[in-house]
Amino acid sequence: MRQILNDNQISLGQLINVPLQKLDKSNKDYDKKVLEICHTGKFLMLLTSDFHISEVRERPDFIIESDDGSKIGLEHEILVDPIHKKIEGSFSDLVKTTERLFRERHPETKLLVNISVNTTKKLSKRENPILVERLLSMIEDAISNTQFEENDLVYNISCHKHSKLIFNTNTGAWWQRSLHTDIVAKSIRKKEQKRLSYIKNTGLNEQWLLIVVGSLSHSSYELDSEFDRNFKMETGFSRVFLMEDFNARLFEI
Repeated sequence: MRQILNDNQISLGQLINVPLQKLDKSNKDYDKKVLEICHTGKFLMLLTSDFHISEVRERPDFIIESDDGSKIGLEHEILVDPIHKKIEGSFSDLVKTTERLFRERHPETKLLVNISVNTTKKLSKRENPILVERLLSMIEDAISNTQFEENDLVYNISCHKHSKLIFNTNTGAWWQRSLHTDIVAKSIRKKEQKRLSYIKNTGLNEQWLLIVVGSLSHSSYELDSEFDRNFKMETGFSRVFLMEDFNARLFEI
């Protein structure tokens, strides 16, 4: 595995602004696609100034195009711990549902509401309507300057003036897990099973795989000194990259 160092002057905005503008904000996968585009833009910025995002799609996630017109399929994968990702997702869904209900009941309110949740609490779908109403009541009390009391669901709620209504989920402090080669190898093998379908769907024989780690979440991995920098793996992908998001480092496997 080698680190790719590039000193090109292209900005992230130049790479992602147009693809972002083409997204349908009403699509249920809008947030997911925004994140994928931002990661891919950062990847291309670190890789070279010769490529841009030509198409945002599925299976693979992108087609990128070089200045000479050649096109390549690019599949994007975020590598996270599945157990903690599920916990984060459950709390995030709870807060999003509460935000939608709050907006219905208070359409004129514009605030940034930070909600520090207790991720040790187990959430069940059956209790979700009760938890939404409970959380909504806590937020309304916090906005009314009622003294907040820490409980089994929420550690703290803070409200700040804002240009629109946003509820933000805070899962608290954490230690990122060290990334190991077996985790990366498993991710590559999983995508390898779909590689031929990517070729069929795009008509492009050259397919790349981008694996992203090190985002700011409890479930993310850290590419630290424990990772074997000599790691290599045989794969049918033309090129496989490992990008550390937070520290903006790019490696080719």
